[in-house]
Amino acid sequence: MLALPLALVLYDAYCPYIRRIIGDDVELSVWGSPSTMVLLVGITILVGIFSGSYPALFLSRFNPVQILKGKTGTGSRGRLRKFLVVFQFSMSIVFIAFALTVKKQSDYAFDVNPGYDGKDILAVYLPADTRQSQRLLSEEMSKNSTVLSVSASMNIPGGWRGAPCEVVREGSDESSALKMDAYGVQHDFTKLMGMRILSGRDFAGDERDESSFIINRMAAERLGWETPIGRTITMGTRSGSVIGVVDDFLLNSLSSPRSPGILYIEKEKLSYLLVKASRHDMIPSIESSLTAIWKKRNPDVPFNAATLDEYLIESEEGRQKASVVLGAIGVAAIFFSSLGLFGLVSYSVRQRTKEIGVRKVLGASMGEIVVLLGRNFMFLVVVSNLIGLPIAYAVSQLFLTRVFAVHPSLGAGMFILVSSVTFLAAATAIAFQLLKGARSDPVESLRYE
Repeated sequence: MLALPLALVLYDAYCPYIRRIIGDDVELSVWGSPSTMVLLVGITILVGIFSGSYPALFLSRFNPVQILKGKTGTGSRGRLRKFLVVFQFSMSIVFIAFALTVKKQSDYAFDVNPGYDGKDILAVYLPADTRQSQRLLSEEMSKNSTVLSVSASMNIPGGWRGAPCEVVREGSDESSALKMDAYGVQHDFTKLMGMRILSGRDFAGDERDESSFIINRMAAERLGWETPIGRTITMGTRSGSVIGVVDDFLLNSLSSPRSPGILYIEKEKLSYLLVKASRHDMIPSIESSLTAIWKKRNPDVPFNAATLDEYLIESEEGRQKASVVLGAIGVAAIFFSSLGLFGLVSYSVRQRTKEIGVRKVLGASMGEIVVLLGRNFMFLVVVSNLIGLPIAYAVSQLFLTRVFAVHPSLGAGMFILVSSVTFLAAATAIAFQLLKGARSDPVESLRYE
């Protein structure tokens, strides 16, 4: 009950830092939530009752005759203490390894090759009531000398969820249709995105390619065509010929695998205007020009633009925050695990005070005493690692394979780091108390009790 108000005061003190990590729009105050306060008080009372009832029940089972003979039967208590230490360290290992896995996946998102060049591309969001002015915006921005290319798309490249469509090859019927992801774009999309055309050509800037398709390499392989240029495919109500083949791309998020993809000309549902800058330092001036044009065309609609890199950072920001929070929980878990180990070592040193004194009188060095007393505790940490590391690997691997189609491999280095952190924390907790016991005056130790 004394710890609860102290915890609330510390929580309030750290709330600004927590909000800075997970976002200012998240309500974290506990004072305005009566149900939370009742829950905290209830947990505090239950923990107090549980922690107090165990030693009370344990002591009440002692046989007075055995106690007077000095036989207290503390073996089961010793096993429970060791079990709790092993459990705490194992959970700490799992938390920290999982946090590092989330961080590794977020970093990997910036390193994976998506099959296009998304640098220096400004994406302007087009609400439904502004899409009729998209062509005018494109034409005006094309006149800007600092702009390399202008195009548009139905969704944001890198965070796109392609609409699965059934594609029928020429000479086949609907019963043999193949599922592929379809992406509605404007002409010059492949040029703006830096996609590599393997054969054929890009969409033309006129109406002749409104029914044409550009497919990627995986789609060509799925269709079974070595030379797909000029072949006819049907996608829904749209039928036309393949005019180009590009290298495989990943316009979807990293939660989706690379898949057979089809690009087609979309005129009505373009949600993003894409502008490629000639240089990175030209982006602010291009954005200013776009803002001015936007205010003329759509004065009542807010202007919303960002680079593709910023969109990627925003999409990965949640995982970055999650990794920070999980890492903090893991560090806290190791800290409290070390406190538990510190208490166990302190208890053991007190129990073996006379033994330490006798060994020092017989010539044992401080190092020998530390090794003698510490090896059993380090063994507990070894057991924790043997239990925690496989669980951490299994949980992390399951998370990556179930959530992400594209993910990094889990190398041994990450788990070596986690193991090293636990050993360092444990060694620090153990060494402090053991050195204190080993340095004690043997005369005082022999007078103990």
